[in-house]
Amino acid sequence: MQPQEACGRTVSATFPEAISSAESTAGTTLAVLDAPVIQCLGFVLHDDTYALPLLRVREIIRFEAATRVPRVPACIRGVVNLRGNVMPVVDLAVWLNRPETPTTSRTCLLVVEATAGSDTSLVGLLIDGVNRVLDVCSDALEPPPPFGTLMPPEFIAGMAKVGDRFAYLLDLDRVLAEGVFVRGLSARAAAMSRSGEVA
Repeated sequence: MQPQEACGRTVSATFPEAISSAESTAGTTLAVLDAPVIQCLGFVLHDDTYALPLLRVREIIRFEAATRVPRVPACIRGVVNLRGNVMPVVDLAVWLNRPETPTTSRTCLLVVEATAGSDTSLVGLLIDGVNRVLDVCSDALEPPPPFGTLMPPEFIAGMAKVGDRFAYLLDLDRVLAEGVFVRGLSARAAAMSRSGEVA
């Protein structure tokens, strides 16, 4: 996929095509910001637009329900079976002390990789819906405001102007590290899978 000449424009490719074209390179969110043009996936959370570098998104799947897991933080909605892999579902809204994300026809999971120490696991981020694929110029990113955003500013890598609004680019590594979403949860989810509790 060739970058658009103007920053912040919607890329015409479909989401799967865009993600597939980005899979050849890996890296942290901050490392991705070194590129002159960053391909990002925009998504909606409580009427705000956020974005993640496409390099960090493995796939997008429709969300219908999750199997609840006992004795986990409230932001862990449960686990789902993704082609034989048991994956925890993190409700970003609950993590931000908001009500649970309602399940609608647009609700979906952004499948990302989370790393804690030597452990790497897939995590599904529950969101209100995907928005669009954007090309963002890294030198056009602005720092987040110190207040007034749903997401704490320390978890925002930068803001990009998209039309008459801003999209907040998440620092995914800090978000996942803060939530401690990987340690212990994957083992518990795997045990549930073996016992047949996860369909």
